Amino acid sequence: MKKIILHRDKCIGCSICVDLAPDFFTMHVSDGKAFIINEPDATIQKGTYPFMDDMALAEMAQKCPVNAIVIK
Repeated sequence: MKKIILHRDKCIGCSICVDLAPDFFTMHVSDGKAFIINEPDATIQKGTYPFMDDMALAEMAQKCPVNAIVIK
């Protein structure tokens, strides 16, 4: 299973990741940036998302306009 890394310091709040994986990402109320639901306070967040295949994960990372999402 691939690991998703979200660099919140790069996030501009476009919410593309939330649209593609709404049960994994959400928008933080205080700063308008995305965060991984289980890790709301970390600047660099890591998690796994078993509901998407590797191609869908790669597509999600590519759609982020500021490359804040990395798949490893």
